[in-house]
Amino acid sequence: MEVTKRSQLTGKLTTLDLDITDEQLDRVESRRETGTLIQKIVPHLPVEQREFLISGITKAEWDEYFGTFDEYDDEKYVDENPR
Repeated sequence: MEVTKRSQLTGKLTTLDLDITDEQLDRVESRRETGTLIQKIVPHLPVEQREFLISGITKAEWDEYFGTFDEYDDEKYVDENPR
């Protein structure tokens, strides 16, 4: 599915083709209300694509401003009590 987001960092609009369903996108967009971690909704997506869904920030923007995602550890952020 093609998803278009505006980067919260640069304001740039970007469209990515992501391996998600409409239902997963709806769940990602309502995750704050439900308290569900994005890793539980789309665990098959790499961290940079999950960040894009959250903030619109692309991997290239992240790398330029913050360094790489290489040191990110998914296991550290997995909720012990999934909803």
